[in-house]
Amino acid sequence: MRFLTILIVLLLAAACAAKPQPEDLQRVKKTFLVMRFNAAFDVRLKGLSDRTLFEESCRQNAVRVEETLQLLKENDPAFYSQLMATSPEEGPERAVRQNPSL
Repeated sequence: MRFLTILIVLLLAAACAAKPQPEDLQRVKKTFLVMRFNAAFDVRLKGLSDRTLFEESCRQNAVRVEETLQLLKENDPAFYSQLMATSPEEGPERAVRQNPSL
């Protein structure tokens, strides 16, 4: 019985992600930028789109992806539009070809 109670509490804690605050957004952006830099050297990250890397950054920081994207859209529209420039299937290479300033 005690094991079951502990298991339920752990599952609830793992399933609940906090509503993102501006500080959370800053942490997610920092994590994203580190992942984006490391993507050139890490086989697990290579070829992933910016959106996919951002979603993984949200998971690592335990915040809701869609709410964080909305917060990003409101607070940093330029970052948001660049992030949404590629779909998960396209990958970052296509975004660079479309926008050589990257």
